Amino acid sequence: MAFLLNCRSNPLFLVYHAGRPSVNCSDFACETDRCHVQYKKNWKGEKAMHVISTPNAPAAIGPYSQAIAAGGLIFTSGQIALDPKTGMIQGAAIEEQTEQAIRNLLAVLAAAGSGGAHVIKTTCFLQRMSDFAAFNAVYEKYFPGKPARSCVEVAALPKGALVEIEAVAVKADK
Repeated sequence: MAFLLNCRSNPLFLVYHAGRPSVNCSDFACETDRCHVQYKKNWKGEKAMHVISTPNAPAAIGPYSQAIAAGGLIFTSGQIALDPKTGMIQGAAIEEQTEQAIRNLLAVLAAAGSGGAHVIKTTCFLQRMSDFAAFNAVYEKYFPGKPARSCVEVAALPKGALVEIEAVAVKADK
């Protein structure tokens, strides 16, 4: 039997206190050692969080996932211009790297049952803000729906990449 708890501090978790479901979020901070946390199940009894992985995008090279699906949303990890087969940066110019980073991002979204048209927010990291206009010229081809976006300059990106993009998207309607 799945008990759902609308915990304001973390809605993805169900808190068990002394072996029974808590009815109050404050029980999470109890002083006994008999509390533990488990993933909350949705109304169908399925896990509320799913790890997304596809060989069509670069594999995660650290303790993270390519994406997580939760509550009808997909949260991707940042994608750089790595070729999924070789693991090497593709392209020397911002335009080429942006194309590859977006292809990787779209592959992860496709594996999660979504796509570019369903992106609601992106966060973009540029090594040089002077590349902003060239980056935008490529970006707008893939995101004509104009999702919300943040774009910032950073000191460095993994493997010397010029751009990294992450996204939040909704699942596509079936």
